Amino acid sequence: AAEAQFNFRRRTGELNLAKFTKNRSKLGLS
Repeated sequence: AAEAQFNFRRRTGELNLAKFTKNRSKLGLS
């Protein structure tokens, strides 16, 4: 169960990072 929760948090973190990166590129920041 702990491993599944860790994988879920890691996947969520990757999604948040991708969203953040996309927003930065949209603003023109590199």
